[in-house]
Formats: sequence, C-alpha cells, structure tokens
Amino acid sequence: RLAVSFVSPVGETDVSKPISVAFNSAMAPVEKVGVESPTGPIRLSPPVQGVFSWVGQSLLTFQPKDQLPLATTFTATVPAGIQSLAGDRLSKDHVWTFTTPGLSVVRHRAEGEHGGFVSTRPRMILEFNQPVETKEVKRCSALVKVGSTEDVKLDVALPGKDMAEEWPNADRTVILTPVTELPAGIRWEWALF
Repeated sequence: RLAVSFVSPVGETDVSKPISVAFNSAMAPVEKVGVESPTGPIRLSPPVQGVFSWVGQSLLTFQPKDQLPLATTFTATVPAGIQSLAGDRLSKDHVWTFTTPGLSVVRHRAEGEHGGFVSTRPRMILEFNQPVETKEVKRCSALVKVGSTEDVKLDVALPGKDMAEEWPNADRTVILTPVTELPAGIRWEWALF
C-alpha cells in the first residue's frame, strides 16, 4: 500500500528550504531521477511557481522559483490516486501545513540617547526581516508614556541615502520620530503591536 513516509517542512520554516515528500515505495523511474520538471504530485495553496525533482526514486523535492513570501501559511497536498511504480495508489490525500516567518524587528537603535536619557525628539530606527510599508508601521507603532496609556503620534519615514552604509536594507528599515517634542523627565516606551 502506497503511503507518504515523510514531509518537510512542517510548522514554521526557513524560506529557503525546499519542500520534500518521501514515499514508502519507488515512484519515479531511474531515468527521471535528478531531472527538473515544472509539474509534480504536490499541490500548494497559495500556489507557488518552481521546479520538482526526484532525489532517488522515492523522494521528491520542490524548489520554489522565488523566495516564499513571509508571514504566509501554506497547505501542501499529495493527492489521492497517485501511483507508485509497483501500481499501488495513495488511498487518500496527504495534507500538511507550514508557515514562513512572520514580521519581526532584526535590529534597532534609538538616536539621541545619552546615558539612559533621550532627547525630547528621539529617532527610533527599526530594521525588519522583510519589506514593510511605512503606513502599516505607523498604524502598528506607538511611543507610550510608561505607566499609562498616553501615547504620542509618530512620523514614519524611510532612511535617506546618507544612512545607506549603516542601514543598507532601505525597503525593510523605517525611522520613527515623535510628531511633537516630548516633555522632559518622563519615561517613554516604543511599542509595536
């Protein structure tokens, strides 16, 4: 009886890993091993372009053409009815899911900080693990007074060319600046939600 014996990835995954399925029986003739094909017995939702390749007669890999989009849950299906070289068929769909990493800050710096104190108009520079839109960062960020719910409106901008050497990933980097000067002597926290 034909069965899927291994799938990868499962759960949260690195976007550079190929998608792999191993079967308990030979599926591909020897002459197809190592040959790339645009079609194969794995369906992905959402759909992704790439190439399939048999690594041996029972292990199939799918290498996406481009990096998988981040913060996305994929459903992979090996459909019922596919047939091994011996003529055995998969009796039901084999379905699993995996997720690419969500948005996260990979590097940050508060400018205007001196010995634990910040200027009354500090700039927070954030670099994310993927491209971001300034309007979305503005919607999901705040500078909040410690111990209260009072917050300050923020301007969000992209780094200028003068910052390119230190912050080369401009499409993933933003600068947050309070719209108005902050009152002195009050503790504030940057927040992303």
